[in-house]
Amino acid sequence: MQEFTKIINQFQKISKMGYIKSPYANKLNAGGLTFEYLLGKKIDNLALPDYDDIEIKTKSRFSNYPYTLS
Repeated sequence: MQEFTKIINQFQKISKMGYIKSPYANKLNAGGLTFEYLLGKKIDNLALPDYDDIEIKTKSRFSNYPYTLS
């Protein structure tokens, strides 16, 4: 439960930052990579969870416009 509370707090801090230009703008999964980057996670292809014991998943299906965390 502590890991969940920790990532929710991080999510809320990042959400309050407003618009953030992705350092991965040319990648299909730029939203998820940007969120992980803001959490301090480096890109990897490991089968391990992304953040403590939590696997991060994002969805920006068919978006051609900027989107926000909510």
